[in-house]
Amino acid sequence: MRTVTGLDNLIRPDRPVAMTIGVFDGVHLGHQAIFRRVVELARQHNFLPALMTFEYHPLKFLDPPRTPGLIMPLDERLKIMERFGLELVVIARCSRELFRMERDEFVRNVLIKYFDLRCVVEGPNFRFGCDRTGDIDHLIRIGPGFGFQADKIDPILVDLDERGTQTVSSSLVRKLITEGRVDLARRCLGRPFRLFGRVVTGARRGATIGFPTANLDVAGQMIPQNGIYAARLHLDDATYPAAAIIGPAPTFEQYQTVVEAHVLDFTGDLYGRRVSLDLHGRIRDIVKFAGTQDLARQIEQDIRDVRRTIEREETR
Repeated sequence: MRTVTGLDNLIRPDRPVAMTIGVFDGVHLGHQAIFRRVVELARQHNFLPALMTFEYHPLKFLDPPRTPGLIMPLDERLKIMERFGLELVVIARCSRELFRMERDEFVRNVLIKYFDLRCVVEGPNFRFGCDRTGDIDHLIRIGPGFGFQADKIDPILVDLDERGTQTVSSSLVRKLITEGRVDLARRCLGRPFRLFGRVVTGARRGATIGFPTANLDVAGQMIPQNGIYAARLHLDDATYPAAAIIGPAPTFEQYQTVVEAHVLDFTGDLYGRRVSLDLHGRIRDIVKFAGTQDLARQIEQDIRDVRRTIEREETR
């Protein structure tokens, strides 16, 4: 997959293009359906399967206070996009000029100017142009006049137990993560919610009671509701079960939110290593214990719960 940052750095592809446009944060099941359709159309007609995204969420430019937390960093989204067979990703730079374009101006001055566009695929929530006045239905109407067809993907529905059947969206995934329902977020993503980060030096309190933890720098990513989570830590090609602690350490009078993991079945030094942490389920709230002995006993129970939760999730 070829990645180009900035539309002005793109050499216009010499093949007709089937493409999609969006942020695609989380690369959830709805996004995946769009990618599959783009690649399917491209293979049917010998088009180039392409995607246009943005260097950061457009709301960070248009309305900073409303900018949502990131479900997944851009570099990790790109890795998943490549797995679906996309061959070109253009990362557009956010600018006033780009976001002030009227909807048809965007079609002419971006989609037609930079691509030999023949197919564009989007879901029902797609919006573009100044004040978000354009959508996939508008592209379906005007496409023939510009020489392309537009394909609308049906919403992807998931069963969320007591919450009923809901349409998958990035906003739904964010809501579930914020509430600590990483088990339900997994159904929308098609995989566990994952945090990425480098292991940094922490307070080393866990080691003093026999349960050392790896402290992760996860700046810029969504952090789930405080709690203890059953997790899997990925290091290079190896995977280890882990008890993830998200939040403060009130037993030690430390009230800053941190993300750390007690990694099971692992011996070695993780400091400075880049790891990822899959969250499979929330086990309990963070509470203040009377002393370190009570905390240690609870951690032993947490470890048993972690193993059971992971085994249950992996047999589904």
